[in-house]
Amino acid sequence: MPSELGDRSLGLGILQLLGTSQKQAPAKGRALIDRTRQELTDATTQRNLIELIETVFVYKFPKLNFQEIGEMLGLGDLKQTRAYQEAQEEKQNQLLEITVPLLLNKGMTVEEIAQHYKLSIETIQRFTPQN
Repeated sequence: MPSELGDRSLGLGILQLLGTSQKQAPAKGRALIDRTRQELTDATTQRNLIELIETVFVYKFPKLNFQEIGEMLGLGDLKQTRAYQEAQEEKQNQLLEITVPLLLNKGMTVEEIAQHYKLSIETIQRFTPQN
């Protein structure tokens, strides 16, 4: 039965979420997030799956903003955890490692990049290539 498959696999559960009615989606989304927290120990993998669930909700509920979707899914507490914040910081650092050198090569200054990302100049300088 499809529900049994969804119970065994997070991936199948997320796929089933796509076809779930708007009325049933919040409870199923929260259940999938709870399972993700319980079954996955890697913070980055947890974050990626939770972001995938959020993305499903963005398309399923186009009139809601991210805060409303987060509240619907009970994510307020999760985003306050140290593990989630560390995973977000790691993701940001990976993005900056790639983009800062590229933007510098395109002629942007460290100050312009910092302003674009709304980060300090010191943060951007950590990702500038050393000559």
